[in-house]
Amino acid sequence: MRRWLHVPTAALLFGCVCVSISLSSTAFSQSSIPPVDKQFAQLAASHRILLFGELHGTQEMPAYFAALVSQLARRDQVIKVGIEHPLDQAGDLNGYLQSAGSSKDQQLLLGNGYWNATHQDGRTSYAMFTLVEQLRVLKSEGYDVELFAFDDQQAENRDKALAANISRVYQNNPEALHLVITGNIHSRFKRGAPWNPDFLPMGFFLRESVGASLVTSVEFSHDGGNAWLCTPECKVTELAKPKTPTERFTLRKKAPSYHHDFALNVGTIEVSLPTLERRD
Repeated sequence: MRRWLHVPTAALLFGCVCVSISLSSTAFSQSSIPPVDKQFAQLAASHRILLFGELHGTQEMPAYFAALVSQLARRDQVIKVGIEHPLDQAGDLNGYLQSAGSSKDQQLLLGNGYWNATHQDGRTSYAMFTLVEQLRVLKSEGYDVELFAFDDQQAENRDKALAANISRVYQNNPEALHLVITGNIHSRFKRGAPWNPDFLPMGFFLRESVGASLVTSVEFSHDGGNAWLCTPECKVTELAKPKTPTERFTLRKKAPSYHHDFALNVGTIEVSLPTLERRD
């Protein structure tokens, strides 16, 4: 990604509460991100769906994902970007992508109820808004980028529903490259989770649906730091450094027994607060 965003400050009115959010600079310095690993270009050429497993509520993970989207878009890729937002948010998200990004446009997006809900689990962080804004800028520059939401928390089997929603988008756009950022449990392919050894994640169902050769996954790892996590209380949470650190910003192939195909260390992570927590 060759340039970073400058977004004007927005004064957002929700009922009688006036919230001023500083959007004049991004949450994470773009200069901190090296050129996106060239191996991603190879993955993009050999797969149609790339899943990126993130830890919600960090600055670095959405920032690196945005850098990857931008680099691939500028190679004339047709890209569909999936974010773990409810299905009913698709209209507002794409309305914003079609907009000029003005304060009024930001108000329409951020004031729709989801971004300013009482429960904030990191998926509406300032870094995630910055990602959406980056997509808007790419689209305004003429690049073929679209956004889709795929979450369905009301489904009986949520991960199966998430996979079905992504699969539906893929079936309608089989020639496009689909880049999906989601929680790092959903993006797994292997059976099992810390709370249930029989749990089947979204990635498992997605491979069954569209074919294993078309889907790959990358786990964003880190060197410790802080994130906005809900465990169950939503707050800034300190995370320990790994016992065995790995080289930063280098795509690493994992063993077949691992729950993701690849891993990429984004370094020390810093919290990204919910968008409406960033007040002047």
